[in-house]
Amino acid sequence: MAGLMGVGGGIVLGPMMLQLGMLPQVSSATTALMVLLTSSCAAFGFVSSGVAPLSYAVPLGALTLGGGFLGKQLFSKLVKQYRCASLITLLLGGLIAASVVAVAVAGTLDMLARVEAGQPLRHILTFQHLCAA
Repeated sequence: MAGLMGVGGGIVLGPMMLQLGMLPQVSSATTALMVLLTSSCAAFGFVSSGVAPLSYAVPLGALTLGGGFLGKQLFSKLVKQYRCASLITLLLGGLIAASVVAVAVAGTLDMLARVEAGQPLRHILTFQHLCAA
């Protein structure tokens, strides 16, 4: 259930809600609430178990909340100014596209660094253990 409601679920449920005829603002707000609840529970679990140091978690959490609030305020002004609710959909699509490009670039740079370090290409392109160091 957490996977459906979390960040990955937002990528699935957001467009699905738009397809069902929900307004982009409602879809975006619903997805944001699901991500907020899931990530807050995960953060609480990490902090309470001692995995995430409180000295890092509090400042990063405050910056995240502040950035989210400022981004929401800015985006609300843009939607009202241009009277174009599809800006939300375009932003989400742009963020997903930028993420795809970033992952592709990072993977390519990692592969090139391994080739330069002398690892055989056959070894680089095979599946490795997920938890390998």
